[in-house]
Amino acid sequence: MPFRELIGSGFAELPLQVRNVHDDRAQTELVGRCRVERGTGLLSRLFCAVSSLPAAGEDVPVRVTIRRNAEGETWTREFAGNPMISSLRARAGLLEERLGPTTFRFALAADRERISWNVVGVRVLGVPLPASLFSGVRASESVSGDRYRFDVEARLPVVGLLVRYQGTLDAA
Repeated sequence: MPFRELIGSGFAELPLQVRNVHDDRAQTELVGRCRVERGTGLLSRLFCAVSSLPAAGEDVPVRVTIRRNAEGETWTREFAGNPMISSLRARAGLLEERLGPTTFRFALAADRERISWNVVGVRVLGVPLPASLFSGVRASESVSGDRYRFDVEARLPVVGLLVRYQGTLDAA
């Protein structure tokens, strides 16, 4: 389970709702609602299509299924029934997430309130790109009331906003 491995002893300090998402069960099912914003430019639309990023919408139903095995986790995020699938694993002290042709490497920062994902490396079709181009890609996990909360945003230089989705989830 990459999150527990990468966060280490700080994992126990996280809010219960965040820990429950990253426990060691073979499968976790979550449901909720979110708001999705998408960039409107041609390049933004192209990037979103290639990466299967969600369509824009308010109060979008979302289902997340996390399957765990010895290699890591597979996350299937369904936004209004449309899947976005990525694989995550711990590698060299970082969280590696593969989404379509892009592999992100994140340094995780955790405290008593949240997990923040910070981009430190990116490869597209196996070709390394400067991480500085992806400084507008960020994600965090926290709690809102008694619900798990997520906030993900991807912006690129010149392209602008690709996508931002934020919402809350509960156990299914």
